[in-house]
Amino acid sequence: MDGTGIVGASPGQGSGGGRGWSVTSAGSDTFGVSAASAVRWQQLASQHGTPAPRQQGGDRRSVKIEAHAKLILEAYEATPDITLAELQALLVDHGTEVALGTIGGFSRGVG
Repeated sequence: MDGTGIVGASPGQGSGGGRGWSVTSAGSDTFGVSAASAVRWQQLASQHGTPAPRQQGGDRRSVKIEAHAKLILEAYEATPDITLAELQALLVDHGTEVALGTIGGFSRGVG
């Protein structure tokens, strides 16, 4: 350590006009990552309290179809043998394009 609490920092680097220590340079040098990664991690830490990555994947489509749950359930009650393709066409008529698999997943979830 150099007495500043920043391991591997060097004076005069960064945006401080030659006056400060560059945490980005110190972090990228110390951990062997690019300066862009160090900036991203710093932004995550300041915005979310941790530099840990956010969860990846997961369900991003159900919100789109669940907004039309009432319409889908009413169509099913009116025509119990309605096909997924017919439900898909109904949703398109109401301005929502979804894949057949999304409708099938919704149908399995509703039960």
